[in-house]
Amino acid sequence: MLFLFLLLALTGLKLSHEFIPDDYFWYSNKHKLFNFMSVDMKANLLLNGSFEEYEECPDEPGQLYLGKSWSIPNKTTPDFFHSCQTEVGSFGIPYNYKGHQIAHSGNAYCGLVIATAKSEFKDYREYIQGELSTELIKGRLYDVSFYLNWSGFSNYFCNKIGYLFLNNELNGSHGGNTKRKKKVRTDSGKKNTIIQNSHGVVDLDIGLLSDRNSWHRIEIQYQAKGRERFIILGLFGDNFNEEEYQQFCDNRIGFDASIVKERNWEGAYYFIDSISITESDFSHQ
Repeated sequence: MLFLFLLLALTGLKLSHEFIPDDYFWYSNKHKLFNFMSVDMKANLLLNGSFEEYEECPDEPGQLYLGKSWSIPNKTTPDFFHSCQTEVGSFGIPYNYKGHQIAHSGNAYCGLVIATAKSEFKDYREYIQGELSTELIKGRLYDVSFYLNWSGFSNYFCNKIGYLFLNNELNGSHGGNTKRKKKVRTDSGKKNTIIQNSHGVVDLDIGLLSDRNSWHRIEIQYQAKGRERFIILGLFGDNFNEEEYQQFCDNRIGFDASIVKERNWEGAYYFIDSISITESDFSHQ
């Protein structure tokens, strides 16, 4: 009896398949593929947006420029982290000198000081500068997204991050010069390193970013002025007034004081990964 039931079930499945046109499966899969490509495979105009391509393994602070197509637009030391560096607590992944975090994608990410709370470093801010594969077209809308993680070794929270598009690269201490790979130092001292003007700022939610184990997606929409070829991320002069800076300094987060003392640094430090710039779906409407 059981054998007869199984035979009928198998026969029924076979017969039901015969009544479905062969081209149905191609039609269905074709449209699934089309939808997948339209949503997930839009061309990223930013070169090396996930920092995977690199010149050498990082071995000291301020080597963002080791990531291909990335440079430093002012005289500061934003960091490059890659799993090729195997020394624990150095510049590898997931454990490095700024905390513990796996990459959002691939094997690399960058890190930067958004702002510091020390009075002698009040005007010290780090930025990252990336190159686009093609110029932006005037009037068109572009979607910018990236993933942000508040470093576990960061004892201050800054609730803003700004952005700036440029036609030409803004050169700093060694921005864009990937040949200077070893023992590059910059005099960050008491000099003002703030880039004053931006195209906009994004407000960050401390409630969201307080989950330091996760990456958090940040989204921006930008209407091109025309011929932009570079993007800079960081905290600009027009993003943060004096009152906001004082609030930032007064909002120290509970932290392991021994680590802060060892690092001799107090401020807001963020990891950034998976940066994307794509033309918006609404650009031509």
